[in-house]
Amino acid sequence: MHAITAQGGTALAIEADATNALQVRKMVESCGRIDILVNNAGIIIETSFLKISEAEWDHVLNSDLKSVFLCSQAALTGMVIRGEGAIVNISSDLAYLGRADFASYCAAKAGVIGLTRSLAREFAPAIRINAVAPGPVDTAMLSTASMSAAWIEKEKDIPCRRFAGPEEIARREDRLRAIGEAKAKIEQRAKERHAEEEAEYKAKVAKREEKTRQNGKPPRGKTPVAPVEGARDKDQINLADEESRIMKVSGGGFEPCYNGQLAVGMDSMLIVNTHTVQDCNDKQQIQPALERLAELPGALGKLEHLVADTGYGSDTNVKACVEQDVIPLIAVSREHHHPDPMARFTEPPPLIDNATEMERMRHALLTMAGRALYAQRKSTVEPVIGIIKSVLGFRQFSLRGLENVKGRLNLVAMAWNLKRMFVLAG
Repeated sequence: MHAITAQGGTALAIEADATNALQVRKMVESCGRIDILVNNAGIIIETSFLKISEAEWDHVLNSDLKSVFLCSQAALTGMVIRGEGAIVNISSDLAYLGRADFASYCAAKAGVIGLTRSLAREFAPAIRINAVAPGPVDTAMLSTASMSAAWIEKEKDIPCRRFAGPEEIARREDRLRAIGEAKAKIEQRAKERHAEEEAEYKAKVAKREEKTRQNGKPPRGKTPVAPVEGARDKDQINLADEESRIMKVSGGGFEPCYNGQLAVGMDSMLIVNTHTVQDCNDKQQIQPALERLAELPGALGKLEHLVADTGYGSDTNVKACVEQDVIPLIAVSREHHHPDPMARFTEPPPLIDNATEMERMRHALLTMAGRALYAQRKSTVEPVIGIIKSVLGFRQFSLRGLENVKGRLNLVAMAWNLKRMFVLAG
């Protein structure tokens, strides 16, 4: 209690018999709302199975198993009504291993495992119920002062040659809690993702139906597939840095990452905008970039063209550029290797009447002027990123948390701009 209050928390000690249903109910009522229950009450009686009395057997089973039943039942009533909660039951490795002269204790702790598994299936997924089965822990119940010589000799089989500390068990309980919270967040993210995918699916269906109505026949291409609701196998949360996201990295594999965005001026090669996000997909980053670029001082010039690779290509992004009077040149597909040498020196056929914004951009990318402008992308942003990695030595973030990572990327951009302005100054 002192440790809790010393850290600013509130602690309440209630004396009750955990094997008495009436006292347990009153204890739970006194606590009010219970979000997390830890069933940790227990005793040990060391005696031969042939010598243990019925009263001793009942005493151990009541203290170590019935108490879990009574406390869990009382706490679950409120948890079920709220639709959330968590229970952690403390079992023992002896539930699996067994030990001579510990029959009642081993039976009770094995019962805790079985009860936990049953309750977990019955009340999932709203309420998370788990068990921890540690070895000997350095508590008052297992102090060497209260152990027999034979008992002490048995404990020498522990590989670490020592008892576990209570703080080590607490860390495992914290990890169970963190895993449970992570699962809940994954489910919430899945709901949000499904809502976005559902909206995108309906827009595609409506667009396809409109084309069918205009042309009198279905358009070419695959029919949109309705999104599937729920979490996916690849959904993950990084417990070390919850705000990061698992992303595919160059060279193969997946790592916890952030998606850093840079906007670079073609003439100056100065970084004019940075943007760090958690999304793996770049398609949602054009609109935020346009908004941030619009906030730059007018003395820096007017944004005329926005050049980006295929990862940013979408109708929505093209329209966003046009609405802000910016000419988009966003690649819509990868070009084949070894194209016709004369293709780059020829102009495309005239643009059709009533062309959409996307069709206008596709046409612009095929013109000689559009090709020349788009070709500058690889000599603008790519060298900047390469120099930052290879010369400045910045290849990964050493901080955790989205805001910290944003600040670090801003500092890197400032360092690059200072060096670049020195070069431009002659």
